[in-house]
Amino acid sequence: MRAQSAPALGLTATWLRMRHCIRSSLSATALPLGDRESAKHVSSVIARSGAGLDNLDTDAAARRKIPVLFSPGMNSRTVAEHTLALMLNLLRRITPWANAAASGRWEERGRYQGDELAGLTLGIIGYGNIGKRVAFLANAFGMKVVVAERGGTAITGEYSTLPLEEVLSIADVVTLHLPLTNETKGILSAERLKLMRPSACIINTVINFSLGSTQ
Repeated sequence: MRAQSAPALGLTATWLRMRHCIRSSLSATALPLGDRESAKHVSSVIARSGAGLDNLDTDAAARRKIPVLFSPGMNSRTVAEHTLALMLNLLRRITPWANAAASGRWEERGRYQGDELAGLTLGIIGYGNIGKRVAFLANAFGMKVVVAERGGTAITGEYSTLPLEEVLSIADVVTLHLPLTNETKGILSAERLKLMRPSACIINTVINFSLGSTQ
C-alpha cells in the first residue's frame, strides 16, 4: 500500500498535532479534533509520528482499506537534539561520571576524561529533515560536518559530500538518519565498520535499523 502524508488526504495540521494519539509510533484510530468536515470520509486511520513506516503492516492496512498516514519532519527537531545529546553524553562520558558522583566515588574525579565536540569530524548518513538539523547543530558546536553520498550520488548542500566509505574512514562520529528500506538495510556491514577509526563512535537513533552482519 502506498502511504500518504496527511496533506495528501486533505487533513490539516490539527491532525498532525494529535501527538497523544500517535506519539507512541504505533497505530491509532481517531478523527481530527478541529477539522472533522474535511476528514469525514476517513473513519479510521493508522498514523505514525515520523517518516519511517517499517514498523507498520501497511499490507494489512491495505486489505482493510485503512489509510496509512505519516508526518515527515514532525519530530525532526526532537531527534536532532537527541542526537547531539547522545554525542555529548558519549564523548564527555557524562553518565558514568554522574553515576560515580551519585555513588560517592568522588576520588574518581581526578581521572575525568572527555572530548570536546569542537574540531571533531561528524559523518552524517542520511541527509533529510533530521540529518540537516543535526548538521546545523553540530556546526554550531564547531564540528566539521561531512555528508555521505546517497547511492553514489552527491548531495547538494553547504557541507562536503563524500562517498560513504570515505566518510566512515575520516569521521570521529558517525550518525545514522535513514529510513529502513531494502537499499539501506545492513548498510554498515562488517567491512565498512572496519574502515572506521578505533576511537570513532556511531550514533543510531533509527528505529529497527540494521547494522548488518558484524562477523
